[in-house]
Amino acid sequence: MIIKPPVEITSQPQLQIRCVDKDKDDYCSWGISDAKPLSCPVNCRSEKDCDDSNDELGGFDANYRCISISGNATQDTIAPVIGRIAPLSTRKESETNFFVQISDNNTIANCNLMINGPNDSDNEYSIYGLMNFSVFPCHKCTANSKITFLREGKYSLYAQCSDDAGNTSTGKAVDIIVSPVPSNIGVIQPTAAKTNQGQRFSAIIDYGKEIVTCALKINGSPVGYMNLSESPCTNCTASIDYVFKKAGGFTAIVHCIDKDGSSFEGTPTTITVNGGCPSCNNNKTDACENPAKCEKDCGADAKCDEKEPNYSWILQNTCYGCNSKCELVTDSNKPVSYSFYSDKIVGSQCSYGCDVKCGGSGWYVGNCKNIVPCSPFKVSGNACYYQRNCNQNGCTYQTSLDKFCSSAVCTASGWDNTKCPKPYALSVILSGTGTGQVMDTAGIYWINCTNSNTTRCKLDYAANSQVTLKASPDSGSSFASWSGACSGTNTTCTVTMNSAKNVTATFNKIPVVLTWKPCAPGSCTGSSSCGYVKKSIARTCATNETVETGKCMPMPNNHVEKSYKSGNGWYCEFHCNSSFCWVSDGCAYVQCKK
Repeated sequence: MIIKPPVEITSQPQLQIRCVDKDKDDYCSWGISDAKPLSCPVNCRSEKDCDDSNDELGGFDANYRCISISGNATQDTIAPVIGRIAPLSTRKESETNFFVQISDNNTIANCNLMINGPNDSDNEYSIYGLMNFSVFPCHKCTANSKITFLREGKYSLYAQCSDDAGNTSTGKAVDIIVSPVPSNIGVIQPTAAKTNQGQRFSAIIDYGKEIVTCALKINGSPVGYMNLSESPCTNCTASIDYVFKKAGGFTAIVHCIDKDGSSFEGTPTTITVNGGCPSCNNNKTDACENPAKCEKDCGADAKCDEKEPNYSWILQNTCYGCNSKCELVTDSNKPVSYSFYSDKIVGSQCSYGCDVKCGGSGWYVGNCKNIVPCSPFKVSGNACYYQRNCNQNGCTYQTSLDKFCSSAVCTASGWDNTKCPKPYALSVILSGTGTGQVMDTAGIYWINCTNSNTTRCKLDYAANSQVTLKASPDSGSSFASWSGACSGTNTTCTVTMNSAKNVTATFNKIPVVLTWKPCAPGSCTGSSSCGYVKKSIARTCATNETVETGKCMPMPNNHVEKSYKSGNGWYCEFHCNSSFCWVSDGCAYVQCKK
């Protein structure tokens, strides 16, 4: 994408690379460029100065090291200083980082780690490999190397380092003790269980490497994976829930696998399982448990297993219960709410202050404060009353806004509102890129549909009634058109309800309108900001967009548009990032700087 500045660029200052020779040795420095720039003094050589503060050093050699140009330069004969290697111990099969402190008046070129194994002679050292430097080039740093010992025993290590001048020195050898990998799996607990009764078995795991999984083996056969208190782990607890179906003695052992795929087992444990459980009662409960619980092996329903008789629970508005005989009872016919001031009509009775609960035999209602008889229908003058409610004062009635019953229909039906003609539903749908409101001109108690509240976008209307709808766009949007039972672009539409009707109103966002106002020449002084110039804009730019040519366009992150003005040296910046273009409350701002 080509980025256009907000103001036409009439001129732009030429940039020059600065080239200097501070140490007056005819070797000049000009930054990161390899080629000598035209801005260098005529006395500058074509090679770039490696150190413009030292007149005894000229350009770089092939390895980017400084070349001495002084005939009196002193030859470096001082070897690197090497400390002691640490740490002094580790475990077998455990990767360990060994390190040593080194220093030199010149640059240290390399360091080798020398090693002598348990079966080598005293003077038989071999090179393990080059060590890594904490910084490079290194004058004073740390050299390190990672080693994984596959055998336990005593090893001897030292570092051997050389500098750029060819001086070599050897550090003092130190002894490293490599200990075997510890492994300890505690015995399975508990060591006693009962038949047909769930029991949790566990063991403590303490191992030198990370454990990824463990399984319980009974009489040599795996019976299930165990849960680790943390995974992976080196010190944790492995546990499993298991049920013995037979009595007797069983050998239990924990079998684990570490992160490298190696497996090992703990100490075998004998678990004694006693018979006699479950002990079934006449109500299908197990006497081995206290209190007695429903037991499927005694004939209880499987969903009631391990639950007490008359236990209940609610799932998705259905009452589930285990009755006194451990039989499953399912009751999805939940009564109406009996809390205060709610509809509480049951048959011809008005009750209030009652509790609705889930029990072992299904839903039940109790603790009612009052029960009052209510007539199903009531006549008052020429009005048809049909909707009953009740509270602590008795029954109440009200007319319908949705039934549309005439006095004649009410009279002919014996004031039975079920005889009222069926109304038709009117549904309003909002579409398009913008937002707005569609409302019944008869008032807010009818259709009143918005993008933020759709609860009144669908209502019933009397058969053959006429409904006038009005579309009103929100700020920043415009009304486009009707479709469905309405058509055209007028903001009002009338619908005849001779059947169920659907109406769609389309609203679209108003495009961005942007007017640029450049900074006034001479308004900036010094190097400080000279304030902001306000620009009218209809909306903020979306993610990855920038304001350009009066609309939002795609843009890269951290984009800056500049407009320059020759003569007085001022310019304006319009900043954008991946989220917005410094646009707030409907206004854009351009910051002018010297």
